[in-house]
Parts: sequence; structure tokens; C-alpha cells
Amino acid sequence: MNQVLGILDPQAGVLMVQAVVKGPLNYRSEKNWVFAGGLGNVVYDWYPTIRIGSISLQDNALHLHTIIPAPSSFYGMRGSTNGVFYQNEWWFVTHAVIYRWQRMRKYIHRLVVLSQDFSEAIRHSRPFTFEAASDVEYCLGLKVEETGLTFGYSVRNRSSHEVGITWEELAILFTESNHDFERSSSVH
Repeated sequence: MNQVLGILDPQAGVLMVQAVVKGPLNYRSEKNWVFAGGLGNVVYDWYPTIRIGSISLQDNALHLHTIIPAPSSFYGMRGSTNGVFYQNEWWFVTHAVIYRWQRMRKYIHRLVVLSQDFSEAIRHSRPFTFEAASDVEYCLGLKVEETGLTFGYSVRNRSSHEVGITWEELAILFTESNHDFERSSSVH
């Protein structure tokens, strides 16, 4: 599995392909790569370690340059939003999929904060959902502001939503707690 790197012209509705980029591992492929400030820092995956690399346009490949230990609670986490730089930290939304017998799968999200130089995972939130009753949620938008965070997400790829949370409300997601996926919080 490879990734396509391109430039989208929204007026013309055309994607100009720059490169087809190979992943760094021959034995498995992660499809949810997320960028943090350009081609030099791309989070390839979040578990069993957080692996970060840079895309080389010379050989059209992602080359790993940083590996950070990940807690066992990151099992199954995948990239969602690109990194947003705020107060010398990189903020990301990730997700994990819970497969349930004879029921729709459920997506659980976490916020993960990495250091400015990508040398460590500083903190991560408890698992949460955007809507208590939803199951399949995708979060591709994160905006960090002085007042808090704004998330852009969809439910079952049928609807687009935006929800904000203040820094005071957000503090609850970062309290020490049981990191059990079934005991998740809801942003709403």
C-alpha cells in the first residue's frame, strides 16, 4: 500500500499527483499517515510505538527518523487529524476502532500531544466520542485556539459536524483515569 502526495486545485477540481510514496515497513502498511508541519514530520503509526518519518521526493518513500514509546492503551490507535502546533506542542486527534459482535463498529478518539521536537509523547486524553449515541465517527479537523479546541467530524460519512470545547472542559479529558475504551467520555 502506498500513499499519493499531490496538490489539489479546488477551482478546477483537479488533483495533480506529485509522487506515489512508499511506506517504511515491508511487512505491514498503515494507511492513516498524518502530517505535522510539512513533509519532514509525518506520523506513520501510533502503536506499538509512535513512528515518525519524513517523505523524500528523491526516492518517493517515507523514512522513519523518530520512534517514541507508546502506552499499551494506544493499541489499535490510528491517525485522524494532522498535527496542529500550539504553545510549543503538537496536538493530534487519533482514533481506534472497536469491533462488536453483530453490531456496528464503534470509533473512540483520543487527543495526543507530542513535544515540539517530536522526541516524546507529553500527554494523552481519555478516550471520547463526539456524540454519545453515534458509532462510526471520523475526525479530520482540529483547530486549536486561545478559547479551546474545535473539531470537524462526520458520522457514518453522511453528515458533517463541528463541535467546540473550552480549555476548562478539556481538562476533564486529561485527568488520570482508567483508559478502558468502554468507559469513554463524550465531548457533547
